[in-house]
Amino acid sequence: MKNNMMKITEQFFENIPSDKYGIDLMEFEMLMISGEINEYFLLDVREHDDFQKERIPGFVNIPYSELSMKIDEIPTGEKVIIISKKGLIAAQISSLLNACGYRTWTLREGIEGYIDIGGNVGGEILI
Repeated sequence: MKNNMMKITEQFFENIPSDKYGIDLMEFEMLMISGEINEYFLLDVREHDDFQKERIPGFVNIPYSELSMKIDEIPTGEKVIIISKKGLIAAQISSLLNACGYRTWTLREGIEGYIDIGGNVGGEILI
């Protein structure tokens, strides 16, 4: 049992990006401008209603409440940037996904911080 726990713990830490856990807002904006953002799968974990009101182009919406049912929609071989309202839920999801073998980063300060610096967000989705 002890060896199994050690192996799981080692695997967890191997999957966490060594350079950082989060991306600050200015770094994220530079990734957008340079096109390097295309190297990431972009995941918005806010609820559908919030996502429809304001969203960053390119992000896929899988609400945290549905994550366990839709985890297969997140590609395992790609780097993942996770966003939530303020970054707190994104950090929790990031830890969970890293434990499952994903390589994730969170957008620090979430979409609210991104809006505060004048980041580009879309409006309501018309259905």
